Amino acid sequence: MNKHLLQLILGFIILIGISACKHEPTTNTVLGTNLPNNPTDTTNNIPCDSDIVYFNRDILPLLISNCAYTGCHDAATAKEEIVLNSYANVMRTGGIVPFNAGNSKIYKKVIDTDPKDVMPPAPKQKLTTQQIETLAKWINQGASNIQCNYTGCDTTNVNYTGQISSLISANCLGCHSGSAPGGNISLTNYAEVKSAIQQGKLLGAIEHSSGFSAMPKGGQKLDECKITIFKKWQALNYPQ
Repeated sequence: MNKHLLQLILGFIILIGISACKHEPTTNTVLGTNLPNNPTDTTNNIPCDSDIVYFNRDILPLLISNCAYTGCHDAATAKEEIVLNSYANVMRTGGIVPFNAGNSKIYKKVIDTDPKDVMPPAPKQKLTTQQIETLAKWINQGASNIQCNYTGCDTTNVNYTGQISSLISANCLGCHSGSAPGGNISLTNYAEVKSAIQQGKLLGAIEHSSGFSAMPKGGQKLDECKITIFKKWQALNYPQ
């Protein structure tokens, strides 16, 4: 065989072999978007996806309000050596099994039917069905710590049922409910939330104004959109 022809054939074979060994980067299809596998670092360059549960936006406020309060799973108390005030601590101490809510300690606690074991404990209110489903969905999506770019603030048709009650439930109700609500301020229904805003207590707390106890206690300040929604509700004379 011609020497030059043999070299061409060998070169062609090597080229095919190299191409065959290339792999496309893997993606996490569970999250429904093109993210690296097991994304545990905060990511700020992706749009919000309505099908994704975001830790800082959806899970942390729920845990701060209902679990990581004084006397329970805050950093100072660390009941049962569990601290639920940050992503790192939740993953380190909360018994989270990514992609498997049913085997995750936090989830099993919030659905427990034994009053002695269920979390949050009485007299705190149990998590709502929606909150439990959100927690389960986050875990089953991989329990990742990702964020999305905020794309706008919708303050149209603000009312108690549509926006205010869900914000209160996610960020406040864990402390401000039951027989001994925090600061003796209960926020379990329309009348109580309206009264707290009329008295200036709620807005002062969530805006972290001087002279008020900053809320959510031990958590991040609500973003400007959420605060704006409360103000808009007040300006519209508290529609239900």
